[in-house]
Amino acid sequence: RAATGERQLSGGLAAAGSAGGKSTLPDGIPSGSGVGVRGAAVKFVLIGPVPPYRGGIAHFTAELARTLREQHEVQVISFKRQYPQWLYPGESDRVPGKYKPEFDAAYILDSLNPLSWQKATRSIAQIQPDIVIMQWWTTFFTPMYRAIGHAIRRSNLHLIYIVHNALPHETRPWDIPLTQWVLGQANFLLALSKQEQHRLSAMLPNKTIGYAPHPVYTHFASQGISRREARQRLRLPEKAKIVLFFGLVRPYKGLQTLLESFALLRERMPNLHLLIAGEFWESPTPYRRYIREHGLEAGITIHPRYIPDEQVSLYFSAADAFAAPYITATQSGAIKTAMGFGLPIAASKSVVDETEMPQEYPIFSFPAQNTKLLGRAILQALQASLYKQNDQNTWQDFVRNIVSQTDTIF
Repeated sequence: RAATGERQLSGGLAAAGSAGGKSTLPDGIPSGSGVGVRGAAVKFVLIGPVPPYRGGIAHFTAELARTLREQHEVQVISFKRQYPQWLYPGESDRVPGKYKPEFDAAYILDSLNPLSWQKATRSIAQIQPDIVIMQWWTTFFTPMYRAIGHAIRRSNLHLIYIVHNALPHETRPWDIPLTQWVLGQANFLLALSKQEQHRLSAMLPNKTIGYAPHPVYTHFASQGISRREARQRLRLPEKAKIVLFFGLVRPYKGLQTLLESFALLRERMPNLHLLIAGEFWESPTPYRRYIREHGLEAGITIHPRYIPDEQVSLYFSAADAFAAPYITATQSGAIKTAMGFGLPIAASKSVVDETEMPQEYPIFSFPAQNTKLLGRAILQALQASLYKQNDQNTWQDFVRNIVSQTDTIF
C-alpha cells in the first residue's frame, strides 16, 4: 500500500498474531474473538448496529464483522442506545428477550449522548486501526457521525463509509446537505448498488466512490427446512402457490400495489396465496380494509410482527416466489435473503438492477407501481425453478472487494 499525504497503512500488524487469547483494549473494547490472519492482515474498526439490535443494517454489520475476522483483526463498536423510544416507529429496535452475541462488540455509542461519542473516538485513536468502516443509512445520526468522523480524520486515520442509502427513503429538504456534510469527511465511499453509486457521485463529485454488490445471505437457507414442513408449521395451505412479502411494512415498500395485483391474479389462480410477514411501521387498517372489500381473506395470511432470525427460514422455505414491489429503494436485504434460498423473484426496477444479478438468476423486474406488469412478473416467477448454482456474491467476495479497492487509494 502506497503512502499518501496521510498515515501510511502498516503491512504486518503487531497484534495480528494474537488470535488465540483475548485482551481488553481501551475503554472496554474487547479484542481477540478467534481472529485468524492469513496473508496481509488489516486492522479494522467497524462501527454500526449489531445484534441484539435488529433490522437489515444490524444483520449486515454482524455478517461483515464475522467475515472480516476470517483474515483480519476487527474491533466492533456498536450502540448502547440507537434511537430514543419515542422516535422509533416499531415496538422496539432490539430483538425480544435475551440475546448473546456471537462476536465481541463494545456497546458504547448513544446517539443522544456526546460523551459516548468522545469515548468511542478516544478508543479508536488508541487502537490505531488501518481503516475505520462506518455504516450510513439515515441522517438522524448526523451530529454523532460528524463528530466521530472529524476525530478520526484529525487522527490521520482512514475512514470508509459503506452507504446503504445515501438518502432516507422518505427524503426531506435537509437530507442532502446533511449527507454531504457527513460523507464529505470520508476518504472513500462504498455503494452497494450502481444506482446509489451514481447518486453519490452527483452529490459528492470530488469523492472517490466505489461499488460492491450487497452479498447474499445464505446462513438462513442452511437450516434445511423442507417446504412441506415449513407450511405445516406456519399453517399454510400445502398445495397453494405461495408468494412471500417479507420485512418491515413501510409506505415505500409498495404493499398496496402488491395487493391490487394479487386481486387480479387471484381471479385466474384460485390456489394463489400471499404471505405477508413483518412488522407494520404504518397503520395496517387500509390494507386490511382493501383485503376485506375485495374478498381476499382466504388467500392472504398476515403475520404482522417482527420475525426473529430463528424463524426466517420457515417463511422463505414455505414460499414458491418472493415479491419486492418497492416504490423507491436502492437495495434490499430481504431480496438477498430470498436469493440465499434461490427463490424466483418479482421485483420493481426501483430496487433491483438485473445487470447486477447472476445471469441466469430467475428475477423478473417491472416498473414500480405498475399493477399489471407486477402480476406478469409474479406469474413468471411462479413458473420458474429454484436457482441452485453457486455463483452468487459471497461475503468473502465483498471483503476482498473492500480491500482491493482501498489498496488503490490508501
